[in-house]
Amino acid sequence: MNFIKLLLLLAVIAAAYFGFLRDRYLSYPINTSVANLEGKILPVQMVGRTDRIIQFRKSGMDRVFTYAIDDLSVVSKAKIAFFPKASYQDPTRGPANSRTSETSELHMQGMEKEMADYNVKMRLLRAKLESMPSNVEKRQVFHEIKLLENKINVLKYKMEVHEAHSL
Repeated sequence: MNFIKLLLLLAVIAAAYFGFLRDRYLSYPINTSVANLEGKILPVQMVGRTDRIIQFRKSGMDRVFTYAIDDLSVVSKAKIAFFPKASYQDPTRGPANSRTSETSELHMQGMEKEMADYNVKMRLLRAKLESMPSNVEKRQVFHEIKLLENKINVLKYKMEVHEAHSL
């Protein structure tokens, strides 16, 4: 019975934090570190996050980078969940550029969604490669992986060009 009361108390505290306190009393920038699925740790200054991406600056850089939350380690995903949901807005963009910046941001969000989809497909193809019994089937899946890697590289290039033009 005490366990149920404790669990209920924790649920109420968590609901208060995630529903009210987090987004009102925590503010960006927040210095932290994140790790990707391969375990590479990167110290960053978080400037915003959405349900799908984090926005951050690397040490000593003014440029804002984005990274898909799906590509973060489980520990980093849990850490990010405690940060408020707020998208970074570049202060140098004024109202005169609002329509252009909205279109530009929509375009970038579309590319980020496409990148997230590609990452999911890549994880599935790598799992499929591990499960293939014959070398012929493995070569076919390996070829699919190479084609998807090319698409990912083209999309990364487009995203970099887009970000460079929007500065």
